[in-house]
Amino acid sequence: MTPVVLRIVAFVAGGVVIGYLASLVLCRTGSCPITSNRGIMMVLGGLLGLYSAGAARGVASAHVSTLEALTTTEQFDKALAQADTPVLVDFSATWCGPCRALAPVLEKMRDQWSGRVRFYTVDVDASPQLAQRFGVDGFPTVVLFTKGQEADRVEGNLPDLIRDAMTKVTTAPAAGPAT
Repeated sequence: MTPVVLRIVAFVAGGVVIGYLASLVLCRTGSCPITSNRGIMMVLGGLLGLYSAGAARGVASAHVSTLEALTTTEQFDKALAQADTPVLVDFSATWCGPCRALAPVLEKMRDQWSGRVRFYTVDVDASPQLAQRFGVDGFPTVVLFTKGQEADRVEGNLPDLIRDAMTKVTTAPAAGPAT
C-alpha cells in the first residue's frame, strides 16, 4: 500500500473507533435515533476520518512562500529604509489557510511588479513583535509602505484590492515642495 492509502485507512479506522466510542458516551438513554445506533455513529466517524485524511493531506502539501522573509525589527527597518520603491509586506501565518492560498498569488504579483514594488513576508508566529508594532491582528494582512511610511493596508485574501493598492502607491505623485 502507498503511504497515502495507509494514511486514509488509518484516519478512517480512527474515525470508526471514535464513532463507536461516541455512541457509547453520547446516548445513554437510547432515545436519540442517531447516537444510539452504533452502526450510524461508526459510519459518521469513518466519514469524519476520511475528511480528516483529506485535510491532513492538504496541510502537508501547503504552499510555502518564496517571498523574502523579514524576521527581526532590524531587518524590517533596513528593508524599508533602503527601498527606492514601495514595499509590500505580507503578514501571515503558516497555519492560516487564506495566507497559504495568497502566497502563490503574491509571488506571481512579485514577478509582474518587479522593479516597481519590493515584496517581503513576515511570519507572525516567528516575529510577533512586528505584527504587534503595526497592529496586525488578522491574517493575511498586506501592508504597503512608501518612503518608510504605511501607505495602504488590505486585510484578507483579496488579490484585486492588493493590486488596486499597489497601483495607487506606484502612481501617486511624488511628495515634494508645493508650488
